[in-house]
Amino acid sequence: MLFAVIAALLAQEPPPFETTFDPGRGLELRAGGSALGLAPGADFGLSLRLRGDRDSRSKAGTSWLHAHRLVMADARAGPGQRQLSLAAYEGIARRHVDDGSLLLPTSPPLRLPFPLDLGLYARIARYERRVEDGLGWSLETARVAMLFDPLRSGSGRFHLGFGPSLAHVLRHDGAVLHNELTPLTALQLFVSLESDDGLWVFRSAGQAGFTFDPAALQTGGTFRARGEVTLERVLLAVNDHPVSLQLRASGAFRDAGALSANEWSAGGALKVQLFAHR
Repeated sequence: MLFAVIAALLAQEPPPFETTFDPGRGLELRAGGSALGLAPGADFGLSLRLRGDRDSRSKAGTSWLHAHRLVMADARAGPGQRQLSLAAYEGIARRHVDDGSLLLPTSPPLRLPFPLDLGLYARIARYERRVEDGLGWSLETARVAMLFDPLRSGSGRFHLGFGPSLAHVLRHDGAVLHNELTPLTALQLFVSLESDDGLWVFRSAGQAGFTFDPAALQTGGTFRARGEVTLERVLLAVNDHPVSLQLRASGAFRDAGALSANEWSAGGALKVQLFAHR
């Protein structure tokens, strides 16, 4: 009897394990280090990713592709540095059309090929606090951009969007609260590229353009720019949860912290992504 049970167990196929992952889904936990300028420090991060796609109910050959990040938190600690940033939401929705066209209302109407997908990017409630800035803080209440995507990929694994953005930022320098408006005077960029198996991921996002303070319009606008690039590679999986090596680089021109400083940083981290099954 015992030998029969052992033989039956040995005859069973081993349980399947994950070899591909979905980088756009799951709870991300990150820990690593970076150099901010020439100052080393430790970095930690957390965010929740969701995404999906659906066919349009109103037009055949059309689909909606969307990717979202929720509850984003990043912290940094180093010599003389204590930084925290929090954001409620960041995401993109892209409308993919198999046969894109541009219609001119002439007589008769003229239909021209349109080689771009249209998308919408949004970021809501991004708060940044740096102890080294004194009592200052900044809060980007909202940033919205219309994106044009020349890749026109039918898969959510590929996004390349750029277009004008509209934004509002509150920036407190420790003494005075400033309102900064970006009335479609900045360019937004969003890039996300993934391998078929989800083991390699490249992402980039940023904006550059002019902001205006309504209380000081006579001084003109201020040019600001900010961007970040990440490259990830899955090294192993623990109980089907991928662990990735992440390389990051970021920079800001007159847009870092409450004091609108210039900065750059580069570093690496290990990232665990829970519930990233396809």
